[in-house]
Amino acid sequence: MTSDDLPGWRKVRIINGRYHKEAGGGWEELFDYGGIRYHARLFPTVDGNGIQDQLLLLLAKAYEEEDDDMIDDYADECRHLIWTLIEQDYASRPQEKADLSPSKAVVKIEGRTFNGELQAFSHMGRLDYPTQPIPNTFSGVPTFLYALVRRTKRLDNEIFDMDYEGGHYCLKTVHSKEGGSGLKREITILQHCRHPHIISFQGIVINDRNGVEGILTELIPDTITLDEFDFSRFSKEQCDLWISQYRSAVKYLHSNCLVWGDAKPANILIRPPDNDLVLVDFAGGASEKWVDWKKMNTQDGDMQALDRIEKFLQHRVTHSESNN
Repeated sequence: MTSDDLPGWRKVRIINGRYHKEAGGGWEELFDYGGIRYHARLFPTVDGNGIQDQLLLLLAKAYEEEDDDMIDDYADECRHLIWTLIEQDYASRPQEKADLSPSKAVVKIEGRTFNGELQAFSHMGRLDYPTQPIPNTFSGVPTFLYALVRRTKRLDNEIFDMDYEGGHYCLKTVHSKEGGSGLKREITILQHCRHPHIISFQGIVINDRNGVEGILTELIPDTITLDEFDFSRFSKEQCDLWISQYRSAVKYLHSNCLVWGDAKPANILIRPPDNDLVLVDFAGGASEKWVDWKKMNTQDGDMQALDRIEKFLQHRVTHSESNN
């Protein structure tokens, strides 16, 4: 099953969540769906006969037993249960789906049993981002004012195509999956990089208190990642070129005492029209298929990924030649 085949409730990016074990349990989550931010929640009814009640009791029991797997499973079921209400609201807001501005209001929906059906009601609860802007300790780095940022398109979770006084950039916010520590690492590394196969750093986005809200890099239009590339007509010449470009970028990093980190095909862009490789995502980490955890954020980890990505590409050449 591909990500496109997954139901909508399994594809949302969860920003924050909270589960309650008191009084029969309760569930609430803050998530992005289709360009709209939702705060959805379920709480038990007074008489215990609500559609949501049995599920919330199971969630509370899983919490009491500290069973993390079951907590995750029941949280998924809670999201599934309320999803029809989310979809109905989403369909009613055609103009808001493109509104990706920082000040966009959160849509708050609580599912309550009424006349034997789960129905949508507004609520006054609040869940915030688990991350906050980080202090601006980066001397000599170009700054862009958050208030002047205009997001025009969502590219990925907390990554946007954006406009700033007529210039087009890629914005990665502090609320991305690596959070503030990842953003700080990325700025620290990219501000020292000038290489054709490493994403070009443009500066940082700051708020009115000089806190860093995000990072700006060059915008590469119509790009795809290496793991999304159509290898059906992949040649040995293209493979050799990409390996050379990848090696050049990693050698540059290591010669400057820098480490890429979460090295993998999903963090390599293909820049049109020449289909050159560009390394992105310097927030650190490791994906076990490409870098062993014990080598996370080390030059050895980068080299291990290099070897595995080369084998990945060479395998694609062999597969392409056998089908042509």
